[in-house]
Amino acid sequence: LSAFKLKENDLSFTCNRYILNTYLYVFLSFLIIAVLLVTLEHKRVEYLPTLSGFFGLFLLSLAVLIFTMMVDPRNTGTTILKHLLWLGFVLILATLFYPMYRSFTDNKVIISAIVTTLSLVLILSVVAFARPDLISFSWGPVLFTILVTVIIFEIATMLLVPKLRFNPKSKLFKAIAYIVIILFMFYILYDTKMMTVRAKTCNNNADYINESLHLFLDIFNIFVRILSLNR
Repeated sequence: LSAFKLKENDLSFTCNRYILNTYLYVFLSFLIIAVLLVTLEHKRVEYLPTLSGFFGLFLLSLAVLIFTMMVDPRNTGTTILKHLLWLGFVLILATLFYPMYRSFTDNKVIISAIVTTLSLVLILSVVAFARPDLISFSWGPVLFTILVTVIIFEIATMLLVPKLRFNPKSKLFKAIAYIVIILFMFYILYDTKMMTVRAKTCNNNADYINESLHLFLDIFNIFVRILSLNR
């Protein structure tokens, strides 16, 4: 009701309530993940993928994410397709996260990680809205370069030194976790400013799935790394 309009018999996104709609999609993404995790846990599903299986799912999630971002929701057909791809990506991501979720027997650890993540997101969002002049558009290429470098480094260490990489007590594990947390903290600042700019310049080209995916992935990565430090 908030995010859509019917124009010339085609369902498409409206520019009204741009920021609200973006955050509603972010919330919905996490809600879908939570429902899937709780359902799998309730059904006592045991799922621990091999390293090759993990990489296979990871590459599949990247492919689905790219296709999702590429679809332009200009009419009813493409809008439905984009939502189906988005749903598929969120479900794959939840499946990748499920083994880690199941490894925690104390829910207090998960709740603590959620509270810490939300606190960081709230503080960073307030800064982004109150002082957008502190955030530069030139951050984008730099942050992306660092992100790609971290991903390549993580894949290399997983393949070459898996015992060291997956050991939560190792200095390498902790160092990567802190680097990723700091990186996505800057990404939240940057993506929040970009969202406010696109909200002001929106002209029948709103895409709340693409917009929300930026913030969703920022928050999700921070949460996962904070949680991993408590293992």
